[in-house]
Amino acid sequence: MNAMPLPTDPVAGTFVNSSEVLRQNNNNYSGRVDYTVSTKWNLFSRYSLGDEDATIPGTVTGRSILNPARTQHAVLGLTGVIKANLLNEARFGFSRLYVLNGVPELTFSVNGQPTVLPQFQVNPYPLMGGAGAFVTTSTGGGAALTRDNTFQFYDNVSWNKGRHSIKFGGGLYWIQYNRFEAPNNLGRFQFTNGFTTRTAKADGTGDALASMLLALPATSSRSVGPSRIDGRQRQESSMSRTTSTYLRA
Repeated sequence: MNAMPLPTDPVAGTFVNSSEVLRQNNNNYSGRVDYTVSTKWNLFSRYSLGDEDATIPGTVTGRSILNPARTQHAVLGLTGVIKANLLNEARFGFSRLYVLNGVPELTFSVNGQPTVLPQFQVNPYPLMGGAGAFVTTSTGGGAALTRDNTFQFYDNVSWNKGRHSIKFGGGLYWIQYNRFEAPNNLGRFQFTNGFTTRTAKADGTGDALASMLLALPATSSRSVGPSRIDGRQRQESSMSRTTSTYLRA
């Protein structure tokens, strides 16, 4: 309770977090190298990097959401003339996405000692206590880490023979979706007005905060983990195309 700030508007009884601001920094880098291996073969490579570091203020102070992200893209290409009428093009690409989103586990002073606490949900108040598990339906919960990898490779051959131009090749596309979500190891307690109503019925009386002070949760849960997703997707493709040119005499 000591971690919950007093209302900034005593009339409405609401709190506005005006001491913390949204901070967001973005940096982008890119570079390319071209190299002539021989008179028939050319090699190029390109690498780009994007960094984003964001801190999003929470509903109350001390519960800021951390949201760092990084994207990386690399490509390597090789083009060669095998014969005067035969051309080969190969390319390999790699992409990686790293995103962290959520509130890190919080510590509180209990009897002068730093202590972690369960998460307390007292409607309509903001989340109290620990960060808890990551949830997509409300803000202020625990953290989730996403780290995706994408690999792509293709090779094409172009061949000209008289009036005919033939192009054929194939490719491979491989996606790795890796996600880790913070579990609810310390537990979560939800409080309503149900235990403090006058008639023990839904008569509109009672107070969720009073139920919390009496340690009477409506629901409680705890999970171990972490919650993890390892998605994999592979696509294979091939193509061929023939173009013929005919001239009328």
